Amino acid sequence: MSITISTKALVELLTDLLDTADSWRGIHLRTTRGNWGEDPDETTLLAGTSTTGAVMGHTWTVCAGDLQVSLWPAANCRILADALKKLAKGDKRHAVDVRIDGNTLIVVEAATLFDHGAEFQFEVHDAKDFPMSRLRRIIDGDPLPTPRDGDGVERENTQRTTWNPASIEPLLKIANRRKEQLHLFRTHSNQIHRAQIGNQWVGAAAPAVAWDHDDPDKPNTDVYLDQSAPVDGAWLLRYGGGVFAGREADEDTPTATVTAIQPALGEEPPESEAE
Repeated sequence: MSITISTKALVELLTDLLDTADSWRGIHLRTTRGNWGEDPDETTLLAGTSTTGAVMGHTWTVCAGDLQVSLWPAANCRILADALKKLAKGDKRHAVDVRIDGNTLIVVEAATLFDHGAEFQFEVHDAKDFPMSRLRRIIDGDPLPTPRDGDGVERENTQRTTWNPASIEPLLKIANRRKEQLHLFRTHSNQIHRAQIGNQWVGAAAPAVAWDHDDPDKPNTDVYLDQSAPVDGAWLLRYGGGVFAGREADEDTPTATVTAIQPALGEEPPESEAE
């Protein structure tokens, strides 16, 4: 059983999965069949999943062939990704063949007219101990239950979700690398949040449980800002995901144009609205 895959695609897959992997659990990889892009036909995909226990990621890319389910050590994946990135630099058509012989993973440059290319080998592990079924339920199952404390009491659902930077940083790195927005979905402030980045990455992150300040619904840190003159707050009434600039429609101008712009910290309200 073996696959042939674009080197660039394999490097990108492993790079994303390494951001949500730890040395203990490794990276779960397997081939499957599914839709790719706008093509309605099923395509062979290499799908990978990884987790640190606080954050998880799942992504996939196109390949040809078939590869058995296996668990790849994170440290070896990092070395492999770095080496393949250098080999494929400047060659968009560069590809590798991947196969598993016993417990040994063998990655070799696709044969050329001149030689058989560079070869890499390392030991992979049985995937039976990887928490795949649990992770699948988190990102693709029924809504998650309300979290409870150590005494079995349901935790309060508040306006605030508290995050450990170590849980959010990997998601932001992946979003920046893919040049896509990060979407977080929650049903409870203290429950695992599902996430999506683009069309080929889904995952989840667990918020921090520790209470680090008093107000569960809003920031309560003292602020030291100059007091500005009071302004008419009507410019916020049209807020709908962005700040709206332009005059509101009235009896004399029932079709007045309202233009949406993105909100920005420190932005002053339009003069026409502030008067």
